Amino acid sequence: MEKPGKKPVVTVNSSKAADENYLRAAALQTSGKYIDLNTGNAEKAVENMKSENYRLISYNYNKNDIAEVYPPVWEGNSEDFSFAGKIKKEKAEITVNFGYGDVITETRKVFINSIEESAGISRLWAGKKIGELNKDYENNRSEIVKTAKEYGIVTNDTTLIVLDRINDYVRYEIVPPVELQEEYFRLSEKGKKEKADEKKSALGESVKILGEIKKWYKKDFQIKPDEEKVSKSVRNSELITSGIGSSSYTERENRGTLNVGISSEGVSFGIESLGNITIDGKNAGINYKTKANSTIKVKAWSPDEVYLKELENTPKNEMMEKYFELKKEYSDQPSFYIDVADYLLKNEMPDEALQVLSNVSEMKLESPELLKAYGYKLLELNKPAETVEVFKELVKIKGEDPQSYRDLAMAYERNGDYQEALNTYYIVLSRNWDGRFTQVKDVVLKEMNRLIVMHPKLNVSDIDRRLIYPMPLDIRVTLEWTADNSDVDLHFIDPFGEIGYYGRRLTRIGSRLSGDITQGFGPEEFALKKAADGTYIVKVKYFGDSRQNLAGPITLRVVMYTNYGTKKEKSEEIMVRVKSKKEMLEIGELLFQK
Repeated sequence: MEKPGKKPVVTVNSSKAADENYLRAAALQTSGKYIDLNTGNAEKAVENMKSENYRLISYNYNKNDIAEVYPPVWEGNSEDFSFAGKIKKEKAEITVNFGYGDVITETRKVFINSIEESAGISRLWAGKKIGELNKDYENNRSEIVKTAKEYGIVTNDTTLIVLDRINDYVRYEIVPPVELQEEYFRLSEKGKKEKADEKKSALGESVKILGEIKKWYKKDFQIKPDEEKVSKSVRNSELITSGIGSSSYTERENRGTLNVGISSEGVSFGIESLGNITIDGKNAGINYKTKANSTIKVKAWSPDEVYLKELENTPKNEMMEKYFELKKEYSDQPSFYIDVADYLLKNEMPDEALQVLSNVSEMKLESPELLKAYGYKLLELNKPAETVEVFKELVKIKGEDPQSYRDLAMAYERNGDYQEALNTYYIVLSRNWDGRFTQVKDVVLKEMNRLIVMHPKLNVSDIDRRLIYPMPLDIRVTLEWTADNSDVDLHFIDPFGEIGYYGRRLTRIGSRLSGDITQGFGPEEFALKKAADGTYIVKVKYFGDSRQNLAGPITLRVVMYTNYGTKKEKSEEIMVRVKSKKEMLEIGELLFQK
């Protein structure tokens, strides 16, 4: 909680989902008022605001004799008041001051004698400490858990723990009675060594993955086509379009072979929405002569929802009125707020979009899918500080997945917390994860090294030097999605018509797919060290889903970069939702010019 100001603050709560402890503490720390409209009407609230309550103002004591006295503030809304603290000497005294506002009207002096340690009294003090820490729960969560474990207090994050064996004490990091402590500390040291060995193994895996990336990065690929062959291929009408503007290839249900249309005269290819094809060095989007800057074009997308149809038929100056009307019907659907915020953003109403999106933060979401979608939308609204808090919560819920830490690292970076971003990326590289997510490290290695290059003042002393290897890229595309146990594929079509995807992870010109993550979240990445001038098309395909509890459509986030990891870096991002399996969406185009 921020340091309180000098003027009294009145906090008013009209929502049952609001953080009551935080609002109450913010008021009491400034000698203000907390008004709860959920337990009274507006008239009584106004009367309450006009009066001052009897309250605890301060304590006076020698800090060499007494420490950690709780509660620090108290409002006289009950007849009883009690406090607890730690005594450092045999005897001590403390003065308790009461009054109204900042005016002391009553003083009580209390003389204290120390007694033998009592579990009951210790738990009483710990309960009061936790009660105070709960007023800023998010920032104090680790201290709350630590205190609760030490004194056996049940909280939101701790339950009654049965300590039958010494291993139970070690597991929960609770120091046992004296007779068990020797064995406890021996096992604790053993556990620390095992963790160190695990970290060493995880870093070794990351070094191995980087080794494979280096082999690709150091290799020279042919990025210019044989113009004569391409021209002849076009004249012979061997330009193939199949499906949704994709190259001539077959996708088997078992994710089998890839058939690219290749003739003796060159590669046959297909491009969608690139305009006329000519034979003057601009074949199929190839352009060697133009010196224009690289550009990124994202295709417009809008979810097919009834409430958005209604907004589309509403004048801009009446949209918020229509939103409040629709809210009555869809208030319990987080996707409603995300969709409406997105629609308002596209209509150049960013303040209103943020107002709508703020409803999601009050819903106490515990769904990783919704938290991800909410966090990604906040990033799109350029609200990185708020995104950090959302992804911190995601780490608490899904800390067993590396993607949660990657999301948090990206939010830290966008918020300017570069050191925190570096440390969080490194968590992904220094731990072992479920085998289905091993390839996440491939993506994070490039992101961490880009961060180090772009911010040279970072402290890298704790980073394994074997993992530091700058890798600037001409083109980079990343895809992540919000659902576990689902498979979404990234497709990348170069100016020569060759398609990169899970069946062709490395193309002729050197575009490389990081890995094919088939069981949730992603990310998947196409990286190209040296790009030929021309247009590149990005598509995604919702391949399949094995979620036991289908939580509705999946939200995808695609980010497209040019000159990644350099001062000329540009990027565009888009969020879309997919509902139907096998659905293919064209995301956008990158026109690259050196």
